Amino acid sequence: MKIKGNSISKKTVMRIIAAILAIFFILATFISVLPVFVGAEGEGISYTNGRLIRVGIYYGSTAVSSIALTSDTGFEIGTFDTATSTFYKSLSCNNTAVMAVISSDGSRISLMTPEGAEIYSQTDASVPLTLRGIGENAEITAAENTYRGCIELAYTEGKIRVVSISYLEDYVKGVTASEVYSSWPAEALKCQAIVARSYTLYTAGKHNSDGFDICNKPHCQSYNGIGPVADSIDAAVDATKGLIVTYDGKVALTTYCSSSGQKTESASSAWGSDPEAYPYLTNVDTGFNNTEDYVNGKWSYTVSAEELAEYINSKPNYEGILNGPVDRIEYERKEGSDYVYRLTVYDAFGNKIVVEKSATVRDFLTQYCKSACFTISSHCPVYAGESKEYMLDSQNMYVITAEGEKVLSVPGSTAVEALTANGLKTMSSAGEKVFTIAGEGYGHGVGMSQYGAMTLAENGYDFNYIIGLYYPGTQIVDCNSVQIN
Repeated sequence: MKIKGNSISKKTVMRIIAAILAIFFILATFISVLPVFVGAEGEGISYTNGRLIRVGIYYGSTAVSSIALTSDTGFEIGTFDTATSTFYKSLSCNNTAVMAVISSDGSRISLMTPEGAEIYSQTDASVPLTLRGIGENAEITAAENTYRGCIELAYTEGKIRVVSISYLEDYVKGVTASEVYSSWPAEALKCQAIVARSYTLYTAGKHNSDGFDICNKPHCQSYNGIGPVADSIDAAVDATKGLIVTYDGKVALTTYCSSSGQKTESASSAWGSDPEAYPYLTNVDTGFNNTEDYVNGKWSYTVSAEELAEYINSKPNYEGILNGPVDRIEYERKEGSDYVYRLTVYDAFGNKIVVEKSATVRDFLTQYCKSACFTISSHCPVYAGESKEYMLDSQNMYVITAEGEKVLSVPGSTAVEALTANGLKTMSSAGEKVFTIAGEGYGHGVGMSQYGAMTLAENGYDFNYIIGLYYPGTQIVDCNSVQIN
């Protein structure tokens, strides 16, 4: 090879070419482990094709110091303007996995590659950092749950608050998948979608002070993201898109629970609300229920008097009130309700605790009951002679003595002679009193029973009938026809 002006050997040229190629190879390898940024700063992406819901995933005591995020298509990083429902992109990154980390001094959030390289840093705590997957309907997995829309990261007090921003219909699919089984009949799935959508719109804003609309916990609605959502749930939500329950032209408070007993509970008995405030949340006969076939449909717990007292004394606001084992328990129901409205617990010294409203009663005894639809009986074991043990029920305690039938008002309080096949025997206390709490249903019992809706759907009833039964006097309409705050 000859070059004008200077003569360079072929061997030298080959060395130069090899060196250049080596440099390119090193650069390519180095670049491949770094994030690739594309896109112009400030580009806006509109989320105006439906109502948005902001769901708190980690916040308050559950806020995190770091969280792993993945997206098959890579990430767009920027901020979200809630007022205009617009995502403003600062940059894009082709990494499919990143880690959001709060700095040790709590002054910034950094996005890191799995190899530890910093991609982006947000130092303004007043402006949350927002990520979305690249592309339409792209998904993001955060801490193993998959979400559609945006993930917002805000930081305060050295922790990261994680919020999912998604369209209402995507959120309803996630709630339906979290709340019921995808194998249930289509009409039951439609019921769940409609009441979940209604409940969301009624309660949205419940967590405004926390920086979002609603949380992912059961006291709002269970929500573990959108995937994997079964085709049956997708179909049920799509078939009822926008449909909500209303009463007197306003969105209704469509509370629901896993199952109820043979009646649903009223809102006034459960929470003490004005009966006129929620006339559609009343006692409804559900004699069609097959509670024995439902998960937690029928249940029973037996607990000793001493253990029950220790449990009650350990609860906030009730510490140390009882000075010994529980002696007796009295309970009352409101007319028309199968749920315990007032519960009174006594010890042997006359100390007592009174709990009112069935939802509060359930919370008070939550370790020993699934709902407030229960009965309580107390028992005390006694010995006839030296070895035979019998269990006497406090609701029906008597023995046959030489003088005839004798009622025992207090288990084990006295020794009684009983007439047995072997003659008179002394019956004396053999142990501590125990209480048995037995009931039906799982949850507060107000509104729709999910298992009850399943049973009705299996029997051929459609969502209009089922929802009308559980929320009497309501109508099902498109949410766009109702004024919603």
